[in-house]
Amino acid sequence: MEFVPTLYPTTEEFNNPIEYLSQLRVQKIGKRYGMVKLVPPSDFKPPLSINTDTFKFITRLQNLSQLSLVNRNRLFFMKQLNNYNKAMKSMAPILTKPYVLGSQSTDKIYLHDLFVCIYKYFNKTIVSPKEHIMGNKRLWSSVNRSQDNKGAYLLEKIFKKYIFSYYNYLYKMVKEAPKTGLQSLLYNDETPRSLLEEEDAFEEDDFELAETDENLDHDVCSVCSKLVDDISVICTECSNAFHLSCIENTGKDINGTDWFCNNCIVGNGYYGFKEEKEFYSLPSFRKLAGYKAGTTNTELSNKEVEELEDEFWSIVNDSDRNISVKYGADIHNSKPGEITGFPTEEYKRFDVLSNERIDFEEYSKYFNHPMNLVNLPNAKGSLLPLLEQNISGMTIPWIYIGSKFSTFCWHLEDQYTLSANYQQEGFPKVWYSIPEDSNTNLQSYLKDLAPDMFDKQPDLMHQLVTLVSPYSKEFKKANIKCYKVIQRPNEYVITFPKCYHAGFNTGYNFNEAVNFTLDLWLKYGVEAAEDYKETNKMCVFDMNELMFNILLTFINHKKETTKKEQHISVVLARQSYKLALRAFNEASRASDLIYPKVIKTVIELNKPLVTENYKGKRVRESSQQYYIFCSKCKTICFFTFVLHKSQSKGASRKRKKLDLESIVDWNAAAKNNNWELFCLTDYKLHVEKKGDKILNDADFSNGDLLVHIRNSEEISDLLKAADLKLDKIL
Repeated sequence: MEFVPTLYPTTEEFNNPIEYLSQLRVQKIGKRYGMVKLVPPSDFKPPLSINTDTFKFITRLQNLSQLSLVNRNRLFFMKQLNNYNKAMKSMAPILTKPYVLGSQSTDKIYLHDLFVCIYKYFNKTIVSPKEHIMGNKRLWSSVNRSQDNKGAYLLEKIFKKYIFSYYNYLYKMVKEAPKTGLQSLLYNDETPRSLLEEEDAFEEDDFELAETDENLDHDVCSVCSKLVDDISVICTECSNAFHLSCIENTGKDINGTDWFCNNCIVGNGYYGFKEEKEFYSLPSFRKLAGYKAGTTNTELSNKEVEELEDEFWSIVNDSDRNISVKYGADIHNSKPGEITGFPTEEYKRFDVLSNERIDFEEYSKYFNHPMNLVNLPNAKGSLLPLLEQNISGMTIPWIYIGSKFSTFCWHLEDQYTLSANYQQEGFPKVWYSIPEDSNTNLQSYLKDLAPDMFDKQPDLMHQLVTLVSPYSKEFKKANIKCYKVIQRPNEYVITFPKCYHAGFNTGYNFNEAVNFTLDLWLKYGVEAAEDYKETNKMCVFDMNELMFNILLTFINHKKETTKKEQHISVVLARQSYKLALRAFNEASRASDLIYPKVIKTVIELNKPLVTENYKGKRVRESSQQYYIFCSKCKTICFFTFVLHKSQSKGASRKRKKLDLESIVDWNAAAKNNNWELFCLTDYKLHVEKKGDKILNDADFSNGDLLVHIRNSEEISDLLKAADLKLDKIL
């Protein structure tokens, strides 16, 4: 596998990283490879500055073979079959392996693979197995080819014995569902439990505490979110409670001792890491991982790293190997000496204060250096300072403490921003990079491997729980470009927009990461906001707000600026103007279609164009405290939204006036099952699809409301001022 290029900036270039990374030469490398490795000048060697007395963290347990997309789905399917057979009181044996043996003792025929072959053959549609599957020679000939010619007759026989009854159950359920697809059979569970979760995941102490909790999950129906009563049932697998009136067409005997909900029979596809309860200090975790601080035995050769690569992927790909590792990931402590490993003004090591080992002047030069990851998001040229927010994990570093074979799965950075990862100490970290121009091929490849999983979990690749080997034959056949980096101490890895990346640690190491932007990123940020609508992923921050901030800064810019003032280039201002104008015009046209033709009542919130709720140094705790999200697609509503009376099951029919003042109140209203907040695009689709009879009176509790968040005249004036200034520059 080809290595990503390594860059060696001069001291001057390194001291102005945004400008350096914005160079056309560097941008071309970043776009081609998806990332670059950056080695600092020889005199840049910041000492690890962490308070080892107070710095504590918990680790997540990673079962490596379950992180394989194929393995995990095979295990899910096995569990789903077992739950179905238990629910139906079937005499079928409980499966302990996700496969059965073929004619040869070494032939493994995976049941999920058979299911997927049939699912894809019928274009991801569940069909009648009696009419379309059994005896269908063309189908089984196709399945046989995809299963390395293990025998069409044998494969059909295995399907009939192990899968037919379950498949027929799915067919009947999908046929009666109001929507098509497997996802239509599932209910929305805000606190899902994985089918692969260990039986002892809820330890005895937790259970005793839970019994005294007034908000115990059993007390609320998982369908309607209302308190359960005596007429209810609890799922044997996930322990969620349901009103009998909320369970339709179950086909299961609810009077028996075992009852299973659809999420546990159809499978919701949820998977998450279990976190340990024990807190580790850095010395204790180093000892556990077999690392001695200051040692030089971490200098593995490339050949040694390749040998570890082979071992890592062999473990991941083997469903019969049950190896778990510990990873201290996403550590975001808040006290000085615990936020970052870089030297900071807020925390100074004891040996610095006493001048025993490190000269204070040498130590302090790193406090304000732009490549100190505490400073990089707000470095000269980055756009993130214009948000005037401190976002944990994005503008504030997160720390990662690795052990051998601990891993980070395939993912894109939030809102396609750039990221910088620095290794403080330890063994090498191996990175794999898939650049932007191979994104589509990767996504198609993954969906082809597990189409049923992506039907249930459309946002799977945002969850950071999925691995596929870049060395597999199938991966290479999918024409996916992939490159590699071996990162060692005192080296940075910079990821560029829309770079899928994954990797693993070859042993103990201490890394930290943060996000930042270049001017080139703006169009990617807008693209991310649109892409997120398809998978209902919430944005971390609002692109519209950022673009209007850019325009305000550009309009108010003076020829002579201080070092702290942000300089906006004409090119960036023009791009922001075009994107903001397009967004505003689209919102205005949509509003005109709805009011007054459909909705008769409008209210004005008159929020400031640039909100200042989180201006300053306070760390933002939740985006839902700051932005209004559409109930449907989860996009941020910047200009306008509709407050709609919910027609869903469980929604109260009582007339109740809402007292909504803050953004938190609006988002809370959309969670209580009585109201929905729609962006104008989804509201229009909702009315057209549902055929709702929108009440035409102005009564607040009956009619829908069109809510203007910001003053349209103020927005229009700002756009005109930006346009005027841009015209003068021409």
